[in-house]
Amino acid sequence: MKRILNILGQGLAYLAFALVIGYFSSQPTYHPFEAGQALVKLSISHAGQRKQACTERAVDHQRNIPTTARKLMDCPRERHPVTIKLMIDGKAVFDATSKPSGLSNDGRSLFYHRFPVKSGTHEIKVQLFEAEISQGAHYKFAQNIELKAGDIAVVGFNPTAKAIFFK
Repeated sequence: MKRILNILGQGLAYLAFALVIGYFSSQPTYHPFEAGQALVKLSISHAGQRKQACTERAVDHQRNIPTTARKLMDCPRERHPVTIKLMIDGKAVFDATSKPSGLSNDGRSLFYHRFPVKSGTHEIKVQLFEAEISQGAHYKFAQNIELKAGDIAVVGFNPTAKAIFFK
């Protein structure tokens, strides 16, 4: 009799646990943004220009180094911070600079930000600066887009094509 009560008690505990999980898997409903809105995401990972240009090593210096360790160019690792400016409908919504990642400041600068917008047509302009801002934007992007309610659009950078994209 005790064995049957243990099995029934265990079954009731499993049932209660399953009902709690079932309830929380459907309630409360989650809405990533309000009704009638769309979302523009800025997600860019980009390495800035090197702070110092690569230099060619002298031939007599190469003779003293084993053949397996010889390099023709000497390239310092440190890179410039990357700056991104994003405008939506003529209004600057994002203007930030990110330092390069890595111990030697030689990695990529990372950007991720979300911008809820009303559904409809929007003008998106993006400027990416790989070095000093005074040198001007190295990459530019401008496009009018149509966003429906619930749409999610991403602004990114394609390193192969060397261009900012929007999808």
